[in-house]
Amino acid sequence: MLKILGDQNKVIQNFIVNSDTVIGQLEARKKDVARWVVEAAKTSETTASRRQAFQAQWHKLPGFLGQLQPTMAKLGNLADQQTPLLADLQRSAPDLNTFFQRLGPFTQGVAPGVQVARPGVAEGQQSPERQPPRGGPAGHALGRRAAARQAAAPVPPDAGQPAAAA
Repeated sequence: MLKILGDQNKVIQNFIVNSDTVIGQLEARKKDVARWVVEAAKTSETTASRRQAFQAQWHKLPGFLGQLQPTMAKLGNLADQQTPLLADLQRSAPDLNTFFQRLGPFTQGVAPGVQVARPGVAEGQQSPERQPPRGGPAGHALGRRAAARQAAAPVPPDAGQPAAAA
């Protein structure tokens, strides 16, 4: 029993020593402490005013967690499945960077030819294959086929030449 009382005396002594340190820090930062008290009061008021909404959310939590667990399992499986692909992509990244750097000048040189090959499409307009489909799913399929035919059609040899003056 005396040992317990002796231990408590040591705890009380440490508390007194440490409380002086804590009070000194609080005094040095009393503006921060006052701001914290004001913000805590605002938070308490807001929480109290929305008590019913918070209770409703707590009642929904078990159902949410029930749905979250299978979703997270599916995401984990997806991550496991895509890891090899991402590793391959990471290994290929330097080659892809080189490819796209070399492709840059090519795409800049092709841009004027694309405008010539698509006469009747003014700047800012959608080309026919990018316009929304008409007539539901069948119209969408027909639009894709027409776009594919147009893209596969040979470009006339004089497509890049300016029109002759008459």
